[in-house]
Amino acid sequence: MKVGVIGYGSMGKMLLEKLSSNSDLIDGKLYVANRSYGKISDLAEKYHLCHNNQEITTVVDVLFICVRPVDMKNVLEEIKNSLRKEQIIVSLNGSITFEQIESVCKNKIIK
Repeated sequence: MKVGVIGYGSMGKMLLEKLSSNSDLIDGKLYVANRSYGKISDLAEKYHLCHNNQEITTVVDVLFICVRPVDMKNVLEEIKNSLRKEQIIVSLNGSITFEQIESVCKNKIIK
């Protein structure tokens, strides 16, 4: 299973570190994208780096979106046409509801 994280702030960074400690996900199955590519450019030895949010959606099975609530809708709008039906979207943001996410994309959603 290929897992991706959009957003390399405190939550995205912590999540990637935890996921990378899981032996089932090591060996090139973790992907990361961030609004500022420079913030992740030194992570190439650890993760697959994606230059933008659409790129990460083309390769992962599970996508964690770790962005600020104010940025969530824009990120979802940006990736909705790149998402595949079978992909799972995970939002760790408690202030974003299922309904808000479903208003933009129809994928399986986990909070």
